[in-house]
Amino acid sequence: MADTIQTQMIIESWKSTVRRTSALFDKLSDEELLKQVSPNRNTGYYLLGHLTAVHDLLMVLLDFREPMFPEIKDSFIRTPDNPNAQPFSVAELRSMW
Repeated sequence: MADTIQTQMIIESWKSTVRRTSALFDKLSDEELLKQVSPNRNTGYYLLGHLTAVHDLLMVLLDFREPMFPEIKDSFIRTPDNPNAQPFSVAELRSMW
């Protein structure tokens, strides 16, 4: 019983974090996402793609499902941010998230 409650608390915390992250991305315009979050740091675009790719792969790791977006792994996990290379539109990334 304690394991069930603990598992429920962990899942609710995870969902809450995803909701807060979604709210942040929703507040930002496409142009704002294309900017670096601070000098010499990743762009919001890259962070959105990276979090989407990690979240997608986490579902696989937890054996919930197969990856929904395997095509983004190379661009956002295996490769560092490159503001000149944007293989997906911001709209595509938002819909994947």
